[in-house]
Amino acid sequence: NPDDFNKSDFLCLKTGLIDSKVYPALIGLLDERLNSEYVMKISDVVHDKKIILILTLIRNDLELEKTLLSFGFDKITTSMPDKTYAQMYTESSKDLDSNKKPFEQAVNELKNLALNHLSELNAFEEELLIELERQKIVDDFGATQNISFFRFYTPESDYSAVKKLIEKESSSAVVFNVKTDLDNAPVLLDNPFWLKPFEVFTYLFSPPKYGQIDPTLVTAPSFVLFFGFMLGDAFYGLLIILAAYLLKRKYFDVQKVTDFMTIIMWCGFSTIIFGILTGGFFGNFISFWVYGFDNSQLLGWPVLIDPLYGSNSMTLLVIAVLVGAAHVVFGNFLGVWDKLTRKDFRGALCENISWLLIVFAVILYLLAGTFPAALTFSFGFILLLIGKGPMAIMDLPGFLGTVMSYARLLALNLTTPGMAFAFNLLSHMLWGIALIGPLLSVIVFIFAHIIILALNSLGSFVHALRLHYVEYYGTFYGGGGEKFSPFSENRRFTFRR
Repeated sequence: NPDDFNKSDFLCLKTGLIDSKVYPALIGLLDERLNSEYVMKISDVVHDKKIILILTLIRNDLELEKTLLSFGFDKITTSMPDKTYAQMYTESSKDLDSNKKPFEQAVNELKNLALNHLSELNAFEEELLIELERQKIVDDFGATQNISFFRFYTPESDYSAVKKLIEKESSSAVVFNVKTDLDNAPVLLDNPFWLKPFEVFTYLFSPPKYGQIDPTLVTAPSFVLFFGFMLGDAFYGLLIILAAYLLKRKYFDVQKVTDFMTIIMWCGFSTIIFGILTGGFFGNFISFWVYGFDNSQLLGWPVLIDPLYGSNSMTLLVIAVLVGAAHVVFGNFLGVWDKLTRKDFRGALCENISWLLIVFAVILYLLAGTFPAALTFSFGFILLLIGKGPMAIMDLPGFLGTVMSYARLLALNLTTPGMAFAFNLLSHMLWGIALIGPLLSVIVFIFAHIIILALNSLGSFVHALRLHYVEYYGTFYGGGGEKFSPFSENRRFTFRR
């Protein structure tokens, strides 16, 4: 019986909840007041409270009661003292079983209601979210008994329309104070429609600060070209375009998906072009399976170079490194332009022009000899020392590493035809097996190229992005801005009346 657990002739028992934060202090005080003449059992934490059970001698009952109450002890009592715990458990189990069926029925009824009224529920939720957003904005305004004050950002192109709207709603009882020279304003990228999908790369890295260069325009073409160079197979490009087109049609109402699929389609076109130039058609499928010769015999227009033939890989390595050097140099030119527009003359000289002089010194060495190259290099290195101090010495191998990092373009460019060549050869060998050979050959061919396409597409995308975020952006772009997020009624299930 639960009552038996309260008191006996020699012992008393207290069961209840105590705040976890005061529990250590309670232990210390109990040790002091009860002379450690007690036993405590602690259960799990429930809503930041511990369930404790304390057993002590009957003579300590009053002292224990006072101590526990001083710490906010919440005593647990039972409403059925005339029943044993076994009886209480049995009755509770029966109640649970009897309520299980009505509960399931209620859940099913709620599901049916949700299905039958889903459109109304979605519309109601949308209206509530819009109203909540509107209320948050109003709460940020300042007001006295007679005057309201609010400060907000608006794109310059929308300023006239916003001003007319406010004047209309306030019956022209309004005073404007307009500031256009701002340092920490949020940023709204303004690119043409064909470039807008690529803004996701800028926002993914970090929006530019107000007045800083927007890297979207100089990111889109090089990203697409790098992706195509690394994947480099015409048939893979066709499959990428087809998959992106189907997904774009299916999720046409989801802007983020359609934007991303647009990027993928551009990458697919680039992959087709580089695949044709390098003779990549499911690797060497066209040349070996259809015509019965290797890719070297496809050379000529439009196939210019086979990455796996002869010393072509070294040629492509030189091209990749030169592309990397040009990319980094162009980034430094952008850095000079960006810093000069913001009147950061020291940064332009020491962070960008210094590297341009060092690179120019290498070109002078090849064209004009040692002395003009050494003079130009010295001037550039002195500017670098002014900007970064003695640590500038460490930046020289770092710059070389940045340029050589573009060798990954070749690494990925060789991976696709290499893997395709291996699996095409395996499929060709399987074809000769009696009875099941052709079937196995087709299965291996299809699944192998699906895997190659998935892995190498992901690799090309990630490495193209890395070359921009790490090597390219490091020359001219730092980000650190805040994206402009205007209040807007994002309606999908309702319309504004």
